Amino acid sequence: MDPKLVRETKQMKELKEILPTLGQDDYGRLKESIKERGIQEAIKILPDGVIVDGYHRKKIAQELEIKDIPYEIKQLDKDEALELGISLNLARRNLSFEQKKEIIKKLRGRGWTQKRVAQVIGIPRRTLGDLENISNGEIAITYIPDLRYKISKKVEDEIFERSKTETQEEIASDHNITQPRVSQIIKKKKDQIHKKEDAKKKASQYKKEEGIEIFHGDFKKIAKQFPDNHFDHIITDPPYPEKYLPLWSDLSRIA
Repeated sequence: MDPKLVRETKQMKELKEILPTLGQDDYGRLKESIKERGIQEAIKILPDGVIVDGYHRKKIAQELEIKDIPYEIKQLDKDEALELGISLNLARRNLSFEQKKEIIKKLRGRGWTQKRVAQVIGIPRRTLGDLENISNGEIAITYIPDLRYKISKKVEDEIFERSKTETQEEIASDHNITQPRVSQIIKKKKDQIHKKEDAKKKASQYKKEEGIEIFHGDFKKIAKQFPDNHFDHIITDPPYPEKYLPLWSDLSRIA
């Protein structure tokens, strides 16, 4: 790439007007990450040198005197570039509720339709319509969910394992979800682990009485330890929702 073009790259004016300024703490964390690992994702620019995504990464690289800065030239018109820049920043940055509200207000103020805003933000159009309460020319947004796609248990487990060695921002970027969504998944997995540990701890604290022994675990696995006709009575209280109906057949078969 032309060295002069690299030196003269500048942030897209429209993006600067719409997106909030990166806070000092976030800037510091990004700088530390680049210092340790370098720039992991190419900076996206237009043929005239305008930066669509990666302005702060490029600025930090220059501060750290990193010469090998990866660039990717995007052949986009101004509207396409703006949409790409907004969507990438929303997927990567940990923006507050108020900051997201302000972005949507600015986009709608530019005449963007609900459909277009919803596509860029990454939520269904119907959801965006439910969020907006338009009165006196102002838009009041009460909630912005993270509904890009449903996350499977397998992916949740992967996210939890990665959180032990990687930042939530990196994980969020890889999965195209927000950092708060990653944080929720991690908290959910930790709560599940703590719940299991508490149950085992409580089971171990029961005072053993003569002829009574407590087993903690999956009844289908524990039942295999005992011969047929071992129990005189079985008292059970399985859950009633439809998704748990297979448990009923397991109970009847084992009994």
